[in-house]
Amino acid sequence: MLLVGIALTAYFLFPHVPTFEVQNVVPSTNPKAAASMKSSDPSGANAFSVTNTGSGVQVALALSMVLEVDNPNPYAITIDSMVMQAAIQPNATYLKHNALFTAAAATRLTQKPSIPIGTGKTGEQRFAGKTKTSFAVGFRIVYAVATDGSAADDPVLLEIVDACGLSSGSSPRMMRIAYTADVRIGVLKAFGVGAVTLQDSFRVSCPFTTAQISQILTQGGTLSSLLNSLHLDM
Repeated sequence: MLLVGIALTAYFLFPHVPTFEVQNVVPSTNPKAAASMKSSDPSGANAFSVTNTGSGVQVALALSMVLEVDNPNPYAITIDSMVMQAAIQPNATYLKHNALFTAAAATRLTQKPSIPIGTGKTGEQRFAGKTKTSFAVGFRIVYAVATDGSAADDPVLLEIVDACGLSSGSSPRMMRIAYTADVRIGVLKAFGVGAVTLQDSFRVSCPFTTAQISQILTQGGTLSSLLNSLHLDM
């Protein structure tokens, strides 16, 4: 009986990893994020930039990811840090019905169905026991678009154009983002556990405004002609 009691006590007191669920992803209104990215968004609402790299353009957009954390433990848990890596998963089911979807884009998507597109991180966070808590994590989309003819075969660019409802005949829809999060929980160090890796996905509506997408597509000489070839509804 004593051993059973010890086993039960250990089960209930041993730290269980909290669960994390993405609730929402919204434009960042953090002035520090906007300042660090030299925001070019006329409204000032989003930290947004398009930088010409010579061989293409790099698009950066600061977002705020709202997470709900469920701590199943009867005591508070503190995470030291959380680092997220995100990848967009273009929806071939929709894209194959889009006249813009080239054979080259289909091949690239088959070879690499998940394309890295952003990162997010947070510092120390404390979560009360037996509660669900929501908090925001700074999240940054960063993606490079080529300024040569290969841009028309870029499945990420086509996914954004299609999901944002900007190509002829398309309607706004959700995009799928997969992520991996490395979470470091201080109390687990005593048990020899370093970072805990979590994997999941979420759906998000188009994070870009029409003006921002127009700026992305018109940055650089060859992208200007691509804008006309895409026949965008802008």
